[in-house]
Amino acid sequence: MHSGDGTPSSSTASDWTQTTSTSEPPQLAHFAVYNPSWGPTEDSTADQICFFSPTNTPTNDQLRLVGLAQALVNFSRSFLQSSVASDVVHSSKYRMVMHEPEPGFWMQIRVRLGTMSYVGKDGKRVVEYVPSSVHDTALKRVLERAYDRFKLFNRGFQKTVDESTREELKEKLDSFYTNYLDRLNLINMDILEMTAGVHYLPMDRSLFLEVASTMNELERSFPIVAASILLWRHYIIWSGLGSVHTFRVLYDYVTDAETGKMDDSIVNQVKPKGEAIVSTRQKNLQSIPTTSTKETLAAYPSTPPTGLAGPPTASSILYPFSALTMGQTPTNGASSLFPIAVPQSPSRRAGSSQSGASRFSGFIVGPEVGPDGGWEPDAGRAGEPERPDDWSKRVYLGAEGAEHRMVIYQLMDETTLIFLLPASFGTAASVKDGDGFSSSTFCTNLQSYIHARIPGVARLLAEAWVKSRKSTENAPGVSYRFFYFQAATLAIRTNIALSKATMLSQELVTAIGALHEDLINPAIRLTEVYTRTVGDIWMVGRRAAGRLLLMLFPKSDLGVVDVADEANKILSRDAWRAT
Repeated sequence: MHSGDGTPSSSTASDWTQTTSTSEPPQLAHFAVYNPSWGPTEDSTADQICFFSPTNTPTNDQLRLVGLAQALVNFSRSFLQSSVASDVVHSSKYRMVMHEPEPGFWMQIRVRLGTMSYVGKDGKRVVEYVPSSVHDTALKRVLERAYDRFKLFNRGFQKTVDESTREELKEKLDSFYTNYLDRLNLINMDILEMTAGVHYLPMDRSLFLEVASTMNELERSFPIVAASILLWRHYIIWSGLGSVHTFRVLYDYVTDAETGKMDDSIVNQVKPKGEAIVSTRQKNLQSIPTTSTKETLAAYPSTPPTGLAGPPTASSILYPFSALTMGQTPTNGASSLFPIAVPQSPSRRAGSSQSGASRFSGFIVGPEVGPDGGWEPDAGRAGEPERPDDWSKRVYLGAEGAEHRMVIYQLMDETTLIFLLPASFGTAASVKDGDGFSSSTFCTNLQSYIHARIPGVARLLAEAWVKSRKSTENAPGVSYRFFYFQAATLAIRTNIALSKATMLSQELVTAIGALHEDLINPAIRLTEVYTRTVGDIWMVGRRAAGRLLLMLFPKSDLGVVDVADEANKILSRDAWRAT
């Protein structure tokens, strides 16, 4: 839906002079969460607004902007004759997107378009708003991610009201989004943001079976673990979660650079503020990976060590592994499947070690080291019951917001394991009733298992990544670039920004985003698109059965028939699948 706002028409390109133009990126105008049913009367209209940013916006202006959005939604529904409302509003200066994540609750974001300013022939400064600076799909994803992130730690809007009050929800929204929006980045939101996919590491059958065997054994050995996730860098290797969407919420949290910038009292004890838990995820198509294949393998010894990583700073006490599965406190004695070690001296985090300045191994979300060198999940509260909130994260997953405790362990900054535990884990009642065991015992044994079994798997994963990277860079006759997305698994693959040799202009990135929006637009129903950019690059887009493939051919001498033949050859031999 398009709506005018009284803005004078911008000047045309013919008015441009030879003076240098300047540009400004898109900027957040306002963000709101509201529930129209909370303000049905004129006297209670203001009650419907649950959160509004900027917070210093006058109440009348808040109501005007929210009321305009409601009117447009109701207007579009009257034409569509269904409950599906138009959720995007275009004007000459702004782009506004609405999203209803829960029945009755609406989220709204309004963004000022990027601008280009220059001096016209008459000597006056002209400001031109650039519609292509913001993609509708990217803004929708911003709202979806903002809701998912809130729900991850607060269960949801309506459940918060059901368990407390409306005022409690408003307070939580204010506390969360005031911090969240300060770190929101609206610049360079390209196709990676639109698809919101996850990266899978290509693995052959033998490597997949090795990973599956290791993770299945881990979950059998630690039955208290409800689900486990294994990441190597930002690549998903293993997930015990049944829902792909639920996994994506956790994946976004651990790989999003904005996570490190937030006031996270647990994560920031390990990671420098401003750094994500996993910092290797490609932020946009123009960001180029910096780690070379040589550096990757150099970080892993040919024969991975067992036991705790890093220099031996303390003695170890061996415990029988069988005691763990019975929920008992281990006792010294019998041999074990692997060494169980208890750290005897403190470090930056419990059980952590560093090789060089940037190699960290230890709990990112987990226990800390107490004064005596042992692990104390509730350090400083002697005599009181354990408080899991002090060392683990309470998260709510799935459509119903099932409560779990989350523990995250990282090995050499590259291999990350996420463990989801029952909500009652670590509490005194859980241990007393025989349903669990102390958190310090669990973390001690878990770390020992990780250091005994995961380094070997990590080395194999690093080798698989190097092999995949080299085959992509050195593939004979591959002169095209591609972007692939599969909706069923949320898997994305691309070779567009593998090296500095691939230089992407902002115009090309914008064109790729526009092509993607055309292909997924249900009103157009396109399945195949061929287009040529100003830079003489052919772009081919194809969509079928929940899969989307974009191909770039930097050959200016090809005609559309030649490009179609080339694309068909690629699809027939599945070269892009093997990359």
